[in-house]
Amino acid sequence: MLAGFIIGGRMLPNANVGRAIPTGMEPGVLHGYVSGSGGLPTIGATVMALQQGDGFYASTFVSINGQYYMNPQPGEYIVYVAFPDGSSKVVASELQIERGAAHELDISY
Repeated sequence: MLAGFIIGGRMLPNANVGRAIPTGMEPGVLHGYVSGSGGLPTIGATVMALQQGDGFYASTFVSINGQYYMNPQPGEYIVYVAFPDGSSKVVASELQIERGAAHELDISY
């Protein structure tokens, strides 16, 4: 089943969540495109959102079509990406995720 998601270029579910989102709390959505040189997808990169002051985190892998998707709980986040070559960078330092809202954050390498 997972191979079908990767080969088909569909979104992958969250790879990791630091702890369960509290019952009754609706998560937000963080998604976007990660591009490398020439605008090509950066397959295999990892996008991580770390909640400031709370310790909650969510991370996911970039799919074959360059897309990523995660459901962090509401709060303020530092978002960074780790690239397959071992480099990484902070792409947002005060991103506010709101309950039930979708946030698009495209990233270039």
